[in-house]
Amino acid sequence: MKCFQYQFSAMTTPCQITLYDRSELHAKDIAQTIFARTKELEKKYNFHNAASWLSTHINGRPSNRITLDNESARVLADVWSMSQTTQGLFDITVGTLKQAAKKHPSLTRSELKERYQKALGPDSWHINGQDLIFNDKRTLLDLGGVIKEFAVDEAATIAMQVTGGSLISFGGDMRVHGKKPSGESFTIGIKNPKAPSELLLSIAVENMAVATSGNYERTQSIAGETQGHIVQSQEGDYEQPLSATVIAPSALAAGVYSTSLMLNRCLTLPKNIRQIIVDKHGKILSDLI
Repeated sequence: MKCFQYQFSAMTTPCQITLYDRSELHAKDIAQTIFARTKELEKKYNFHNAASWLSTHINGRPSNRITLDNESARVLADVWSMSQTTQGLFDITVGTLKQAAKKHPSLTRSELKERYQKALGPDSWHINGQDLIFNDKRTLLDLGGVIKEFAVDEAATIAMQVTGGSLISFGGDMRVHGKKPSGESFTIGIKNPKAPSELLLSIAVENMAVATSGNYERTQSIAGETQGHIVQSQEGDYEQPLSATVIAPSALAAGVYSTSLMLNRCLTLPKNIRQIIVDKHGKILSDLI
């Protein structure tokens, strides 16, 4: 059994595939299938590409009721359900706010939120079978915090064809299947948010996904206000930690809940979800240790 590693870039992030298999040809074929599937998802759901399926079919919709394909209906149904679990903290309508800021450069972020209140939040849209229904024509969906994680899950499913274990890592969102040939579990390192080049701790993972969210590496500007890359569309008085790591059955769930914990570290999560929080003082808060 040999270890084969492949790297590429997608969704503005480095992607790495680690496969244990007896055949290099078989491993390479699987890696190429993962690459093609990832690029397909990147093209379809790109919020910033006016020609993408997301932009033309959903955000450029002629009416507020759209019939979805099976894949999109499944993804959005899962996201809507998890958004409700997070009490609306995880919100894919934040793209509405980003575009509104470009249209109204003189308005502050608070003024934009007030003007677009009915177009924001998980209550502004819902899924009914194959139909996606909006309450406001201004609502836009940005799946930037969803599709990368969904792509990890898709890649992990494809990687299950190898004879050994596998590790999929797209920009730090990871999913593990099986173990190494030695019988050891895969080990995932958690960064120190106060010194990102250092590891805070390592955890052994088997047949689970891991995602870490934090505002210590990326920032963005909305309505002239620079802030962390995690944007909250609804107002709330929550204590933000330095980072939040979630271990979950899927990368999609891990990504949704790690982002939500960054907005409220006291959020109650489903029982099968594990978390590692680094609070604003650098203290580790976890149900694993």
